[in-house]
Amino acid sequence: MFDTIILCTVLVGVVLITVFTFESWYDIFPVLATVIFSVGLWQKNTKMFRILGAISSLSWIIFMLLVGSAFGLILESILLGVAVSSVVFYEIIERVKLENSKPVEPHPSK
Repeated sequence: MFDTIILCTVLVGVVLITVFTFESWYDIFPVLATVIFSVGLWQKNTKMFRILGAISSLSWIIFMLLVGSAFGLILESILLGVAVSSVVFYEIIERVKLENSKPVEPHPSK
């Protein structure tokens, strides 16, 4: 419950700051990225955290393309690659663990 109050406070703060600093239509992308990443930080499921991090990076990439920031684009592309590869990597690990935890069936005797 307390965690939810903190998250809501952060999100309200982001929205209030956005209202006072909004300059153009594409300013919504950093706000969207911040909100998505903030929600991701409150997830107990690490896979969901990584997926939301990747979505956040996509929003930042769109913004960086629109404002023409090459270094920002490079940084967010690297972060997106790390987020996606970590989701894939941990998904592979979970599948291997699942396969290794299956009981071994004995060979039928002839």
